[in-house]
Amino acid sequence: VLTVGETQADASGRTMADAFQVKVAAPAGLGGDQAIQDIVEAALLAEFGDQLDISPARAFDGAGSEDWATFTRQIDGDSVGSVLPGGPDVAIADWRGGVLVLAESIEPPIALDEVASRVDRMRQDPDFSDTVGRDVKVIGLDEAGNGLYRGVAIAVIDPEFNYLGADASLVDDRVAAREWELVSTALTRQSSFEQVSSFAPSVAATRTANAIGAVVLSLAGILLYIWLRFGSLRYSLAAIAALCHDVIVVLGALALTGVIAGSEFVSGTLLIEAFQIDTGIVAALLTVIGYSLNDTIVILDRIRENRGRRPVPSKAIVNASINQTVSRTLLTSVTTMIAVLIIYVFGGTGIRGFAFALVVGVAVGTYSSIAIASPLVFRKEEALPPADEDAAGEPAADDAGALPA
Repeated sequence: VLTVGETQADASGRTMADAFQVKVAAPAGLGGDQAIQDIVEAALLAEFGDQLDISPARAFDGAGSEDWATFTRQIDGDSVGSVLPGGPDVAIADWRGGVLVLAESIEPPIALDEVASRVDRMRQDPDFSDTVGRDVKVIGLDEAGNGLYRGVAIAVIDPEFNYLGADASLVDDRVAAREWELVSTALTRQSSFEQVSSFAPSVAATRTANAIGAVVLSLAGILLYIWLRFGSLRYSLAAIAALCHDVIVVLGALALTGVIAGSEFVSGTLLIEAFQIDTGIVAALLTVIGYSLNDTIVILDRIRENRGRRPVPSKAIVNASINQTVSRTLLTSVTTMIAVLIIYVFGGTGIRGFAFALVVGVAVGTYSSIAIASPLVFRKEEALPPADEDAAGEPAADDAGALPA
């Protein structure tokens, strides 16, 4: 449950708001043709029905009928009056070639803004995904007073399927019939929530597979590029190991919030909630990967420069390279952490999960670049003898100024 808009705390420290976003995961084992949307809506209405701004379902002529041709008109004029005899003189020239959907004798009367809101909300439903992208205009026909109407007309045009550039029978089937079905469904449903979106389990499975594939390809690309750029597979494996470490630690921290959240100190003072993994958290994980990789590459590149012509760097070279870049790394991390903490504290609950993942990720990413990735490029058996390095840990040059072979 996330708050929407302005929030405030009551005397006991609880977060109060007048609008919320509720996310519900489908139960495990739910079939692809099953949905829990109606169950969730019914439960919310039963619990909070007396506190919600509920708009009742509307009855009107032809509601639920499949006879779409009786309640639609082809827009072949520049105004509603030229298409619908006795209609208002409202310009719809931009909708020429589209469809005019009629809803008359509406009970109880409805405001034009609510009609537009209902139609737009229904267009976001997966069942009407083929209607997204169409231009819509709502026109009042029979005014009932106080800004309410008993009759409305909805002008709709599809850029691809219209009577000016497509076969009429195709437009009838894909636009006129579908828009009548959409409008009929939108007005006959009780409107209780600002927006309701649902996704079938197959959609989630597809997105999960695509995300896993993208991550694997990204890691493979990073491994290959660093291998070619640094000339050694050890650098690639070190960078990938650090990235995997960062993601695992951040996921562990998110899981831990579900255990510790709830107490007054944790939730009220530290602002830690039981964060759920959503698209914001995924975005934060990808940001952490990019941030950590940048820090890691800076240190590994300095190791490569100090290594010279050696096949692998010595322990002293790795240590010296870390010392040379640690101030830059910490300065970058501290400035980034300041910005992320401000987002975490003042950004609100909607973005707090994203900011929490970044706070943990920046700290862990800085540590992993120094203490995990860098030591992995050193191999003890190939280190140079102490005599070949100066007191500062830098490689000693020979008489010609070149590094020892």
